[in-house]
Amino acid sequence: MSSTSVSDYDSDEWEETGSCLPTDAVSNPPQKTIHTIELPKLVRNDLEKIPETLEMLNLVDNGKKKDLYRCEPASKQYPGCHSPVLSNLKAYLLQICLFNSAPNKDGVFVFVPMRVPDFKTKGLNFVRRKQGGVSDKSCVFIMDGKTPTIHFKKKCVHKRTGKDIAFKLGKGFLSYTGGIVPQFTIVAIPFVSGKLDLSKAIRTPKFEVWSKRQERHTARTNKRHKKSSEIGKLDTNIAEAEIALNALNTKFQRIRCRNRKLEVTIGTIRRRAVSLPEGASKISYEYATREMTDRSETADI
Repeated sequence: MSSTSVSDYDSDEWEETGSCLPTDAVSNPPQKTIHTIELPKLVRNDLEKIPETLEMLNLVDNGKKKDLYRCEPASKQYPGCHSPVLSNLKAYLLQICLFNSAPNKDGVFVFVPMRVPDFKTKGLNFVRRKQGGVSDKSCVFIMDGKTPTIHFKKKCVHKRTGKDIAFKLGKGFLSYTGGIVPQFTIVAIPFVSGKLDLSKAIRTPKFEVWSKRQERHTARTNKRHKKSSEIGKLDTNIAEAEIALNALNTKFQRIRCRNRKLEVTIGTIRRRAVSLPEGASKISYEYATREMTDRSETADI
């Protein structure tokens, strides 16, 4: 079995993990491990089906949304997630996914996970697997966690590499959302008997990642800030409407193409029905392919 990494509560270092896979030849295919299992590429349609039973901790509740201000002092209130289910799992996959990625021209949503931040929880055994793709990302397998709560580093830079190993700012994902404020969700998927059980996956509610709150001290500035917030909401609504319109236009073009093919087929049948011998078949084909001059026309019974 592979070696595991243990998070250090007081250290910001990140240790690379190794693996040692069995090399003995066997007659049956070897069972999938956390190092060989294919990782799921969860997009918006998939994420919407996963229940929001994984609680998100120590975020700022701003009405209908939750925000993580990573540049503000944590004051020992580190962001995290909690569920009694986690302490009963032998192993599970932990991912942070971009929830509201924009669809491609064909209407398919883009898969964009965020790198799972380094942990603040002491003594947590985990194995980190990297994935290549459109953004800096990775996933983590938690091994024998035995704890219902996991905390993450809020903002941290690796001492040797200078890379950010905590939460990334949401603005870095704007190119994947069509300009809409990026929203994220943390997903936990049980790993049982060499398989990832998506039917028992859980996730957190959506949240946004910002640098810090902008303080305002004068009434005039507050009014400007309120106006800017309203404009920002309108811009977001317009961007979402444009994405929805593009998806509907794509769907309309596909339907129109299929409808055109159907019209050509019906026209061919109508022309060939003329040459059929008189009888019930000819009458049926001619009636079924007749020109519909009145859309309210119904068959007489």
